[in-house]
Parts: sequence; C-alpha cells; structure tokens
Amino acid sequence: MEYQAQPFDIAVIGAGHAGVEAALAAPDEVKAVLDAAALAAADGAKASEGFVSKFGRARSYKEQTIGTPDAGAVSTALFFAGMASAIR
Repeated sequence: MEYQAQPFDIAVIGAGHAGVEAALAAPDEVKAVLDAAALAAADGAKASEGFVSKFGRARSYKEQTIGTPDAGAVSTALFFAGMASAIR
C-alpha cells in the first residue's frame, strides 16, 4: 500500500502548501499574493507546533517535538515573508 502524505507529515510542506493555497486565492495583485502567502505560511509554521515529527532529524524525538515549531516550516515562512517585504 502506498502512503499518502498529509499536510504537516512533513511540516515544511505543510507551511509551503498553506502559503501557496493562500496565494492562489488572493486577488490578482503581486503584493496581495505575497502578503497572503506570508501570512498563511506563518500560520502553518505556528501550527507545526502541534504535530509529532514523523520524518527528518526530529522524528526520533516523537511526542517531545510537540510545542516546538518545525525548523523547515519556520524557514518556509521566513522565505515567504522575505518575498512579501521585498515588494513593499
């Protein structure tokens, strides 16, 4: 049986997915798209605090990772925030 990944199985993908979904739903204006993506990715990074790490280096910590944001998700949020701030 093939495993179907869910958002936040790999937190960087969860945060990135949230950013892309928000960008696609934003008005057709570059600033609005990037602002929406940055906000959603930041929310996604915050949400990663509530998930057990299943993959990557943190997987061995299991439930101990709850309460700590995923580094990849935070990096993704910072990437989107950097793009949004560059357009202002």
